[in-house]
Order: sequence, then structure tokens, then C-alpha cells
Amino acid sequence: AVSSYGSSTSSSGVVRILKDLDRDINDRDVLIVEDIVDSGLTLKWLLRNLATRRPRSLKVCTLLRKPDAVRVDLDIDYIGFDIPN
Repeated sequence: AVSSYGSSTSSSGVVRILKDLDRDINDRDVLIVEDIVDSGLTLKWLLRNLATRRPRSLKVCTLLRKPDAVRVDLDIDYIGFDIPN
């Protein structure tokens, strides 16, 4: 689990690993399931971190996305709903 929010509702910009993976993802298919993509900064950091572990595939699914708030280029494979800021 990763966090950049702490106890706030806005991102601090500092990503912390709260719990790392228990298994090796080398040559495995990985699906990241997010509740909401806001700025995208935490997700971008996580994607870069996981890519160094050489998964076979790395995809993202989110229930909610705030497209006007996203500040980085992200490929989100599955989006439930776009919502306003």
C-alpha cells in the first residue's frame, strides 16, 4: 500500500510505502486497482516502481477519475466513471 495523502484530503506530493509486496511480480500479470485517480502523481510513482520489478504486464483499473485534475501522463486501462473536480 502507498500513500501521499496522510490524514489529509489533498496529496502532500511525498509518496510513502506503507506495506511492500510479499511476492515477486517478475514475469507476472499485475492489475493495480484504485479507488480514485486525482492528480495521478502517486499512481505514476507506483507504476515506475513496479515496472522496475519486471512484470509481464502492468495495467490500471480505477473506479473514479478526475480528468481535469490529472497532472501527469497516465495510461489507465479501465475507468469506471469520470467525475468533476
